[in-house]
Amino acid sequence: MRLRRDGEPVLMEIAARLAGDKIGDLLCLSRDINYFDYVYAAYLGIELPLEEMKNNYAGIRFFYRPHTDMFTTVTGVDAVKLQAVEDIAIYYKANEAIPEFPKPLRRLGHVIAKSDNYNKLSQMLHDIDSVIHFN
Repeated sequence: MRLRRDGEPVLMEIAARLAGDKIGDLLCLSRDINYFDYVYAAYLGIELPLEEMKNNYAGIRFFYRPHTDMFTTVTGVDAVKLQAVEDIAIYYKANEAIPEFPKPLRRLGHVIAKSDNYNKLSQMLHDIDSVIHFN
């Protein structure tokens, strides 16, 4: 919703939608359940019994390189794939122009990982980000 100039509220959108940026995937990984099944069941009015959930940590690190307009090679991906990561993706191809706006398009890719230890996960994501180079 937004406010008009006279202060009256205006409804812009009313819909339940899933969060972006792979948040649903992170919930699936951290709790070891299929979060999407529960969301869809709720939309349809179906009651699903709640399974016992794990207590892991899952995180995503976007490869954000604000000053990279184009790259010809990406190094470090093979080394990252040797680690216990759930997903790694590069969004652009070599020699493809990277848009300046909006800011999320400046993300060149991501890596997703999980761990039973928050500090270990945080350090792993940081280390991975530091070995991925867009040349």
